[in-house]
Amino acid sequence: MREVWFGLAIHQNDHQARRRFVEWAQNEIAVVPNFHKRILFSDEAHFWLNGYVNKQNCRIWSEANPQVYVETPLHPEKLTVWCALWAGGIIGPYFFKNDEGHNVTVNGDRYRVMITNFFIPELNNHDVQELWFQQDGATCHTARATIYLLKDTFGDHLISRFGPLNWPPRSCDLTPLDYFLWGYVKSLVYADKPQTLDHLEDKIRITNV
Repeated sequence: MREVWFGLAIHQNDHQARRRFVEWAQNEIAVVPNFHKRILFSDEAHFWLNGYVNKQNCRIWSEANPQVYVETPLHPEKLTVWCALWAGGIIGPYFFKNDEGHNVTVNGDRYRVMITNFFIPELNNHDVQELWFQQDGATCHTARATIYLLKDTFGDHLISRFGPLNWPPRSCDLTPLDYFLWGYVKSLVYADKPQTLDHLEDKIRITNV
């Protein structure tokens, strides 16, 4: 059985990276039993107004590449949402918007604005020295300026590509957001078939409370 990520299968070297990460986590838990409760798992997801499920947040397990194709409108309306999940709860949601308040997708500059203006202030009520921050290998996450910014906050407690501790690639099943949260939130949000982006945003905010 192999994991297929809409045509992107796990590479042979990925297994070694995943094993190293899991062994590291097990060793940390052996020393500090509640260590896993100190990890802030983070990610973005697209919420499409037409209810289309983004392939980045959909996983298929198969012996062979299923060659799945999903037809979507050419220019669908959507929201790009970020949040962090840990034992202490959910930080977010954060909606990516430009200066005019229009919904936009995430890039390096917008991601750093989110970290500086939203995420770090949200951490003020927590002991950051005790927390670890995880992010995947998206380009906006791993730009040099972004890694520097996160290291200023978390020091060596950063789990990321190009960070002190490498996050294994194509490991969506290791993070509770891709493995559970986004799918669960979408099942609730789309139940009422929101007709506008404002309605969709309101439903997401209510669901994450």
